[in-house]
Parts: sequence; C-alpha cells; structure tokens
Amino acid sequence: MSGERRRREPKGFTDRELDIMSVLWREGSGTVAEVRDALGEEVGYTTVLKMLQILEEKGAVGHEQEGRAYRYFPLVESERAGG
Repeated sequence: MSGERRRREPKGFTDRELDIMSVLWREGSGTVAEVRDALGEEVGYTTVLKMLQILEEKGAVGHEQEGRAYRYFPLVESERAGG
C-alpha cells in the first residue's frame, strides 16, 4: 500500500487505537518510535507497532518506507471517526 493515500471509512476503534490515531491526525504521520514518544506514557515499542499494523489492516492507516523505518499516516479523517 506504499504511497497510496486514499481516504476510507473507519471501522470501530478501541481507546488505544484512538490514542494512536490522534497522534497521527495531529502530527500528520509518524514512525513507531515517534508515535510511542508522542503518547507520553509507558507503552512498549512492539505494542505500538502491533497497534499500527492492526490499524493498517482496518484500512485506517497506510505506510511508506523511510530508510529502515516505516512512516505511518492516517487514511481516515478524524471527524469521521469521532476524533
């Protein structure tokens, strides 16, 4: 899905998913490490990675490769998700 930035309808989000989506909506995009830092709480790198993968499966985020990392970006608008 690299490079595709189509807007999609969201499928229900959990509280943690909404936290992560809020970071992406606010910042526009982020790597796993950037999202983790922006959450400002004790949450593991692999937890954030897994949540971003789940959000991508739901069609809520996409990613582009940036060096060795992936940069994730929202594919749904915050207004449509209640964010």
